[in-house]
Amino acid sequence: MSNTTNKSLDPYTDEAQNDRLTPQAKIDGLKEIITSTKTAMLTTRASDGELHSRAMNPISPDTNNELTLTFFANNVSHKFDEIQNDSHVNVSFYNQDTSSWASFSGLAQVIEDREVIKQNWSSTLPAWFGDLKDGVHKGDSNDPRVALIRVVPNEIRYWYVTKGKVGRAVEIGVGALTGQAATPGELRTITKKEPEAISENEVAHRPTVCNIPVEVLASIFEISRRIHDEDVRDGYEDNDAIPPEIVLSHVNSHFRAVAISTPALWCQLFISASISSSEIETYLSRSSHSLISIRAHLSSDSFEEQDRLQDLLDLVIPESGRWKSLAAFQSIESVKQPLLLRLCGATAPNLRHLTLEVEDIDGVLEERVDNDESLPHIFASGSSAPVFIRLRGVAMNYFRPQLTQAMTIHLEQVKKVPIQYRTFRSILTTPSNLTHLSIHGDIIPNGKWPRQRNSLSLPKLHSLRICSVSGEVYAGLLLTVDAPQLHCLCLKDVQDSDLDGLWTNDDAIKPIFSSIKRVTFVNFDLSPSTFERFCNTFPSITTFRTATAREEDESPLARTGAPDGSLQQSS
Repeated sequence: MSNTTNKSLDPYTDEAQNDRLTPQAKIDGLKEIITSTKTAMLTTRASDGELHSRAMNPISPDTNNELTLTFFANNVSHKFDEIQNDSHVNVSFYNQDTSSWASFSGLAQVIEDREVIKQNWSSTLPAWFGDLKDGVHKGDSNDPRVALIRVVPNEIRYWYVTKGKVGRAVEIGVGALTGQAATPGELRTITKKEPEAISENEVAHRPTVCNIPVEVLASIFEISRRIHDEDVRDGYEDNDAIPPEIVLSHVNSHFRAVAISTPALWCQLFISASISSSEIETYLSRSSHSLISIRAHLSSDSFEEQDRLQDLLDLVIPESGRWKSLAAFQSIESVKQPLLLRLCGATAPNLRHLTLEVEDIDGVLEERVDNDESLPHIFASGSSAPVFIRLRGVAMNYFRPQLTQAMTIHLEQVKKVPIQYRTFRSILTTPSNLTHLSIHGDIIPNGKWPRQRNSLSLPKLHSLRICSVSGEVYAGLLLTVDAPQLHCLCLKDVQDSDLDGLWTNDDAIKPIFSSIKRVTFVNFDLSPSTFERFCNTFPSITTFRTATAREEDESPLARTGAPDGSLQQSS
């Protein structure tokens, strides 16, 4: 039968077919249907010739014009046997609100590349696979059952509605009365070559920013990551803000390719009960062999959250050889179900920065209290000694690391669980190059300071920050420390009475701190007479600075200075 005869016998198709549109216009119309429908029907052919269909949700494409459809699926299901038997498949979409539909005819490919799977994994997928509790089939991106079905279309046909409900009803009614074919929409066909032509045109007309050399663009991305980290640290950016690596990888396909292939973007790992295993796996994979920084919030409100945190630790602990910094926060650490103890039991040969905050311990770790500081509690074997150490809460009592290489130490008491002076002294004198020291809270029990001048020798100490509750720490530490190179001093929350212990010993204290040049007072309440006494006690001071807690830098270094060496006061 001739085409003319076919057209005359099928006037609807003849009227509805629209071949006048550009390839881009046809793809845009198709995308409208797919986006509004979301769920597709994948049809495969069994070995006996029977057709089987099932509902599937395609994952989002990497580019706006990509027409390949990709589905997550369980590779032990029957559809994989059918695809192996015959890779010709059909995928259809139908929007019941508009009656628009789309039909993809093409070839199916099975993908089991773990990297590709991890790149496309989402937190909702584990529910479709289930955890079989055998340690292998856990329903995560490493589960051997998880695979991708990729459908590459040879031809796409779709019907695009051009009239609303009322218009369609009128069109059909008129057709019924007049005998003319109703065409309330258009039939459109997209061939395999049309998307390829558009892709070539996109490359030719790619925006200028996409023509920047890959290595330069990667450097720009890395700088944006550092700026983001600085803004978060300084309070200009919310901790919950979307990190730049996620934003950059969703701009366009070119940015995504560069971002994914830039390991430095993926070196900041955040662990909490709300984070999925797939997200951690993605960061570990994309960071390649680079050193990584981990920030772990280990507090949990349920056994389910605790199990989830244990699963995350199972992922990061084997990578401890790449840890550059670790900041871990725990409200109550359970000895029977440890989280922080597990994390700190790893071997971390490249660990340089360590922050640990533990509010309390649920269990007995008495053997760790006030033990020999030459025997660290954590990272005891095969690990390097960090150069930056911050211990907050009972972490000072139970989670001390190797101290030999420490250059900066922060000790912060948040509960009244003091340590003995001999332990405190050993912590500070074990490092041979301790340069910056910050003390917060009444770390030593009241009345236990030795008040023996020159008894605590810190020959390399350059800056000292003190914040006390009862006030005894100020005079106790300043009278005890022998620090001939001390240059910067910061006193926070200090009052007149807190410094009374100094004045009876001012003659002896002058030579000890003869090098102090800069002093910062934060949230203080000092009288003019106390200021005068302070200047007489420390005559080498050239710069005073006053600040509020908000303005104070977290570093123990007081950010002051007078280039000409003259005495200055700033506020």
